[in-house]
Amino acid sequence: MRILVFGGSFDPVHRGHLALLRDADRQLRPDRIVILPSGRPPHKAPPAASFCDRVALLKAALREPGARRFASRTVIDRSEERGRGPHYTVRSLERLRRRWPGAEVFLLLGSDQVAAFGRWHQPDRILRMCRRVAGLRRGTRRPRSDVLWLRGLFPELSSSQVRGVLAE
Repeated sequence: MRILVFGGSFDPVHRGHLALLRDADRQLRPDRIVILPSGRPPHKAPPAASFCDRVALLKAALREPGARRFASRTVIDRSEERGRGPHYTVRSLERLRRRWPGAEVFLLLGSDQVAAFGRWHQPDRILRMCRRVAGLRRGTRRPRSDVLWLRGLFPELSSSQVRGVLAE
């Protein structure tokens, strides 16, 4: 079984997220896609939108025409909705590996997170549990790494840019 895990704040979800998912689905052909919205990301400020609002937006995004191919194999994991302290990817991956023992796990990242990966909590343990997959944004350079890079370029768009436009 192949599992594709895509975590993030999704504050808000945008077309760049869907483009990454669509291409990762095409190229990796996972049996299951797990979208993991962050509860309390340890490396940045808490999301502006509530957890429930971000999940509702993710559900709406999965109804878009570009998501139809993979939406039926996708689950939104709400495990980070509760709890006080920061939520770490390593713990989420451990839980998912217990749920699907023996599965081949891919962790989908944006190129910005590939560059920041060394600062994540227990990155070596993460690397033992999964293979990192990433998409390169237009206008950025591919960092040297052991990441499986998706073919093509993705929109130079981030959730913080979307929030900035909405704030204006």
